Amino acid sequence: MKLKFLGATQEVTGSCILLETKEHKYLFDCGMYQGPEKRDQSNLFFNPHEIDGIFLSHAHIDHSGLLPLLWKRGYNGPIYSTTATKELTRILLLDSAKIQAEEENETGIEALYNESDVKNIINNFEGIPYKRKTSLSDLEFSFCDAGHILGSAITYLNLNGITLTYTGDLGHGQSPILNPPTKIKASDYLIIESTYGNKTHSNLNIVDKFLSKEIKETMKNEGKLLIPVFAVGRSQEILYYLWKIKDQIKDIPIFFDTPMGTDVTELYSEFQDYLKPSFREYFLKNKSIFHLENLKFVKTQKESRSIASSSNSSIILAASGMLEGGRVMNHIESILSDTNSKILFSGYQPEGTLGRKVMEKKSKLLINDKEIELKCQICKLSGLSAHADKTGLLSFFKNFGIHPQKTFIVHGEKEASLNLFNMISHEHGKAIIPSKLHRESLSGIMVKKLEKNNIDLKFKPSFFKIGNKEIMPFVGAIIKNKEGMEVIDLNQYNQLMNKYKDQMELPLNTEIKDIIRPIDQDQVLIISPEEFAKNLKSLHSDIFSKRKIKDYIKILEKEGKDQLIRTFLVDLNKNRLGKSLYVANPSIFEIEIKKFKDFFIAGLNSIERYEIIKILEEYLESK
Repeated sequence: MKLKFLGATQEVTGSCILLETKEHKYLFDCGMYQGPEKRDQSNLFFNPHEIDGIFLSHAHIDHSGLLPLLWKRGYNGPIYSTTATKELTRILLLDSAKIQAEEENETGIEALYNESDVKNIINNFEGIPYKRKTSLSDLEFSFCDAGHILGSAITYLNLNGITLTYTGDLGHGQSPILNPPTKIKASDYLIIESTYGNKTHSNLNIVDKFLSKEIKETMKNEGKLLIPVFAVGRSQEILYYLWKIKDQIKDIPIFFDTPMGTDVTELYSEFQDYLKPSFREYFLKNKSIFHLENLKFVKTQKESRSIASSSNSSIILAASGMLEGGRVMNHIESILSDTNSKILFSGYQPEGTLGRKVMEKKSKLLINDKEIELKCQICKLSGLSAHADKTGLLSFFKNFGIHPQKTFIVHGEKEASLNLFNMISHEHGKAIIPSKLHRESLSGIMVKKLEKNNIDLKFKPSFFKIGNKEIMPFVGAIIKNKEGMEVIDLNQYNQLMNKYKDQMELPLNTEIKDIIRPIDQDQVLIISPEEFAKNLKSLHSDIFSKRKIKDYIKILEKEGKDQLIRTFLVDLNKNRLGKSLYVANPSIFEIEIKKFKDFFIAGLNSIERYEIIKILEEYLESK
């Protein structure tokens, strides 16, 4: 089983991962890049004719947006999703096709696909209920509730005993409407999102109070409160919280200015089984949470522009939530220019979007080729994210009874992914932040084989307590034989190596010898971050090239200290052949290399990874 990461690597949008088995090729999602940069999204990095199936985690365009292009390029296979995701995807993709057609008319840039392509690809969807095991020719899969948006799913695959979990986007677990993400108990491999891998959400218990306060302040100033919303998920949550404070705002006009949001809202009553039981009860009791008496669903552009030009105080919910098109653009200019009005952001604003610029209070904004001065008030309603924060992501990970053999961190900006990487790899096993087009081969996990075999411990264990765990650190080896497996300690291992060294099939590589060679504790050099930085700066300037430092920083960020030690030792061996680390004067190398090797490895063994990265980055800047 092989993975190739095609999108949402060290960024948030464009999710797409290629899964290859011996017999078939599948995709996890096929999303569109969303952001200010103009990218050629027609380059798919794979042949659609070769794809045998697609697992769609949820309907958001950054996960589903290129599916019609696949149809257009010849894909005619199944798309596996929940039924709710199928219907949501229909709405979102038709809207995407409409926007592309409008842009083609305005700019001449050819649309990736049209409404006909959308309708054709929707016919290939197969709705799969949560928790139903579905068998394909070479694997078995099931969906679990991801708690992100209506119908969102975690995908769990089993291929000949090797298991893989793809989270898609995970909800934060506190939604008043959706269930929390399903707990996964075990998986050999995990692909996890990291949108908020470095953030902590506010308490949802204060959302209605905060919303009430902002509304009262804006109405007191006789202004308008504009709430940019995402048509799926966020707009329905805002309606719910407005319903909670309905008695306080019953005299204030509320305009729901997102036709797509209106269509999506109607789906919630159709797919009640996907909702939280406590929220589903409102529908069963015929309580119209999404239909307040003072709420008007705006149908036409004419109505929308009329509301935008009116000076009357009101609350306006309009898409898009990032101020990147949609009905919200009818309102944005007049709101930005009004000192009495306010924009209340309720969701994530990616780098480069107009929403991010407004939220950062840029004094001058370019909108529709006009420069607009920002005069209105800006505030943010925290806690309403559809994504888990760093605590939620780590909690999801900790639910695993056995840590995954490897965790792939995707769908996050660099800082967020790196923070989650540090949290996971520090305590919970190997993690990697893949770059675009990164390939990975997946094999069976030894932990599960050990569970199924007889294990003979060839020494007496001696445990000590840490919290509620009993731990025995040791250095040794595992011997596999016909009867099962034996675990031997270091002394037994050395005896075995000496006894059978002449019978080894292959000699050990130099770098492997350096890693496994026993070291007496008294010989271990401990070095502080300050000493490491000082020694690094004291090296001759030709010892370490800028390119090599950059390579080492990347290895630390993505694969950890162990891998860097291996790479470093290989580089030293190559160095003697003059093929690696640039050294202008060989005599300098001979004099300094031993000192370089000793302190560099000591630093890697003594110092936290994030501190080493910081020291190397500072050293790089000083060169």
